[in-house]
Amino acid sequence: MKNKVFGAQAQLWDNNETTMENIAIKNSFTINQFQIDAAPISLLPEVNKLNNFNFILVGIGSYDNSRHAIEDMVNSLRIVTIESLDFSTEGGTVSGNLRVSLKGKSYYEP
Repeated sequence: MKNKVFGAQAQLWDNNETTMENIAIKNSFTINQFQIDAAPISLLPEVNKLNNFNFILVGIGSYDNSRHAIEDMVNSLRIVTIESLDFSTEGGTVSGNLRVSLKGKSYYEP
């Protein structure tokens, strides 16, 4: 299943072809849920002020693939802070996959 992000806010994440979808594909990490809180898309610009939006990501991957996907996300050009990060086994211990639940915040200039 191809990962998709819908909504005008998703365009805020795009930066030099580094979208959440591309990060997931590159790292063989499956995104099951990617939810973005409402974010204003047109504001009067304020000097030296960053806006932000909250997001929730739930995905599945091996330990290494999950770790690499998270590293790519936080090392992207867009500033990202991780508010919470939870790991649990997915499909029992035999599968070797982890379920990753991540709550974060991304920042952008208006």
